[in-house]
Amino acid sequence: MEKRKFKFLLGLMTCAFALSALAPIAAEETTQEPGEGTTVVEQTEAPETTVATETTEQTTTTTTSKDLPIEEDIFEITARYGYDVSEYYKPEGAILVDAETGQILYGDNIDKPWDPASTTKLMTAYLVYDAIKAGKLTLDTKITATEEDRAISTIDDISNNQIRAGIEYPVRDLLYLMMYPSSNVATVMLSHAISKSNEEYIKMMNDKAKELGMTNSKFYNPSGAVVSAFRGLYVVEGVPDKYNQTTARDLATLAYYFLKNYPEFLEITREPAVTTMEGTPVEETFYTLNQLASGMPQGYFDVDGFKTGSSPNAALNHVITAKGKGRRLIEVLMGVGSWSDYNTSVFYRAQFGNALLEKGFTEYHEETVLKAGVHEIDGQKIKVEKDIKVLTRGDEKPTYKLVGDEIIVEHTFPTLTKEIKSNVFKVTKVVEETTTEEVSSTEGSTNGGILSFDEDSDLGTFANWLRSLSKNPLLLAGIILTLSVFISGIVLATVQVFKKKD
Repeated sequence: MEKRKFKFLLGLMTCAFALSALAPIAAEETTQEPGEGTTVVEQTEAPETTVATETTEQTTTTTTSKDLPIEEDIFEITARYGYDVSEYYKPEGAILVDAETGQILYGDNIDKPWDPASTTKLMTAYLVYDAIKAGKLTLDTKITATEEDRAISTIDDISNNQIRAGIEYPVRDLLYLMMYPSSNVATVMLSHAISKSNEEYIKMMNDKAKELGMTNSKFYNPSGAVVSAFRGLYVVEGVPDKYNQTTARDLATLAYYFLKNYPEFLEITREPAVTTMEGTPVEETFYTLNQLASGMPQGYFDVDGFKTGSSPNAALNHVITAKGKGRRLIEVLMGVGSWSDYNTSVFYRAQFGNALLEKGFTEYHEETVLKAGVHEIDGQKIKVEKDIKVLTRGDEKPTYKLVGDEIIVEHTFPTLTKEIKSNVFKVTKVVEETTTEEVSSTEGSTNGGILSFDEDSDLGTFANWLRSLSKNPLLLAGIILTLSVFISGIVLATVQVFKKKD
């Protein structure tokens, strides 16, 4: 009999110690972090916002031509939008980019090395605006033309305009002359204004290309004309007499940073025609060579920049930007047609250009991912300062996840360079002050910070109290330990009673 009693008591004590041992395990389970694949919670403030219901791992995309979201040949695009073109005039390279995000929407041979010809002058313009920002000059700064400048302006083999020695030309007018008639002498004058030597200036061009991430570009001259074309009037010591080299991607990158850093440059390029040196003996009017510009015969979209470039070696190129439907696009075409068939090539360059612009404005649209305000994602409250918007195509819906203090939007469009992170948005984590509500069973008494419930509370309150324990692992462990000690005490008291009876 005593043995059975002893075994019974031993069993009770074993259960008590088991409960005590489970306490730290329960505490560990209740503090487990949520998994990385946690579903993003729906926001309540903006029902029209598309919210991710699933998240996927973020991948780093290196954008070679074959990695781009290209689903069709450029001729399928021109045919769909009604632009008649010929295979002979197909561009050697093409790229279409969203100007706000730097995302590539279309590309073909975007990294193919090519002679930029006069689109080189965009780099000179960028360096001029750098100098203006640095306070070295202004658009009104006047540059006096030299006899050497006048001599360069007479070279008929390269694009130029009339320059007279001794006349002061404002920087603004020289920019007009560089961008409209594509004046080589105006380019040289600007380069001299912001550098101490021709050699230093070529270094400035290549240093800037490297800084901007133009990894496949190399400059040997400031304007696109080889140095030998200046007939000894412009010399760069130690630099080969070569054509400049770049790619469609690199020129689009230059245009992207131009719009980001110096959007006022569009005031120079937006007009179909300009008059330079008004009221002086050298006043001239020039029309843009960009047939896609607003007001020109093939200007179907609001194209307000930048530059064309052509030569026997390069065929026909252009770097343009257009705005529409609340967005702005950048487009680069390289090597269209041929120099020997210039007028027809100009026409087809515009045909290809308009088709790609129509694709960009028609097939892509902005989607709001999160509206400005406070949201809760994976149990963390965050504050979004302004609407987070991304570009999507068709019925595609963007997904996103919270990583630290950043919202990472997952999408399919790569960017021009790895430094452009258009899918990452900074947010502010909302930290709420928490206090322990002290519930008193009688007036003036406290519970020492331990969660409790009123004996008159309904079952719902009791259930909530039980659920609250899962969020307080240390409290749960303490309760389990206390119960085990209490049960052990009952067991020991029972043993003593049995001993007295025996």
